[in-house]
Amino acid sequence: TASGPCSRQAKYPTCTTFAENLAAIIEAENPRAVILTQAETYSYGGSTPAEINVGLRQTLQELKQRAGEVVVLRDVIFWPENPVDCAERDAGCSVPLSDARKRSEPLFDSAGSFEDVVTVDMTDNFCRDDVCPAIIGNVLVWRDEHHFTRTYGETMQDQLASRLAGIIGNRRVVGAAPETETSLAVFLDCDSTEHTPRLSFSYVATLEEGQLTMMTGEEGKSGYENWAGSVDEEGELTIEGQYIQGPGGLKPLYYSAKLQDGVYVGGGKRGGRYCALVGRPL
Repeated sequence: TASGPCSRQAKYPTCTTFAENLAAIIEAENPRAVILTQAETYSYGGSTPAEINVGLRQTLQELKQRAGEVVVLRDVIFWPENPVDCAERDAGCSVPLSDARKRSEPLFDSAGSFEDVVTVDMTDNFCRDDVCPAIIGNVLVWRDEHHFTRTYGETMQDQLASRLAGIIGNRRVVGAAPETETSLAVFLDCDSTEHTPRLSFSYVATLEEGQLTMMTGEEGKSGYENWAGSVDEEGELTIEGQYIQGPGGLKPLYYSAKLQDGVYVGGGKRGGRYCALVGRPL
């Protein structure tokens, strides 16, 4: 595997050891997916951009041969000043996205050249209309220039989990047995509220003999979601369930959709939001 920033520095000897053994670990574990990310905040020990690109492409190629799915998660934005100080001066403090994306992103850029490597970009959770606020929905987003707060991270965990679930569930796992039931990829586009931006979610549900089921997360904790649904003789899908997102306990959800040219199209309510729904059999 290629040398990353930490593997070039004696400051992180355990990182070096892990990087050297990464291929063997993945081959032994046979994971359903490998998720990579990279912060461009450390030195590469004198490597040129061309050398870095070659090494990263080699790493991605090796991982593609060993993992069911390879996902590259884009690094978060980088504030040009301390956002906490900025927010203390002005609660409406923000930075233009163009100023927060000036650093190079060799891993993310390399992943874009591979058809079978999936990229996930969560920038839309931090920036709206090319503006990145320090505070969103009365929650402080950043604790320093490059790390978001745990509180704000908890507001994003459901969306990240659903995006990853949709990606990993959309393709057969290397070495896995064939599925005996139908899987349905469900995509939701939910309206914004007064304090939170527009949200999108994706899930993979099981659809067998007209009955739909889906459960994700740990019961009683944020990120938990449980669906039960059915498809009638006319092809209309109905889904009822509950979910937990952040504080506040269980909230209800209800969706309905009709089959149109092999795709379910409809919508419904997720808590207080209206969500458009598209469901595609896998």
